[in-house]
Amino acid sequence: MRILYYCLASDVFGGVRVINNQCNLLADRGHDVGYTALNASSIDWLPERYTAYHPHEINPRDWDVIVCTEVNTWAYLHKMITPAKKFSLVQALEWRFFETKDPNWSRKVRGYYYWGDLEPICIAE
Repeated sequence: MRILYYCLASDVFGGVRVINNQCNLLADRGHDVGYTALNASSIDWLPERYTAYHPHEINPRDWDVIVCTEVNTWAYLHKMITPAKKFSLVQALEWRFFETKDPNWSRKVRGYYYWGDLEPICIAE
């Protein structure tokens, strides 16, 4: 199966380590796994057993599954025209990590969880 992880960045964060581990484990199981980040960086601070792509190299129609990993990438995936199964990876309740001064932001983030074409994968709540 061709699986693409679509991320915001590849900086040194625990969540990126989780994504890297998932990509490596899926590649070890024989899947063709790709990774791309909106900031065009790879996870060069951890071992990669999958292929890192520049965002402009990605054709969403070439993948069976696309997993977006952060609220700021969900909108990109939602707009993609692709036969791929679309998932939003939820590592935590995302809205807990943003300023609460803007109630619209919280509502917007919560709304992303319920877009019809993005199926959430929750590993923590």
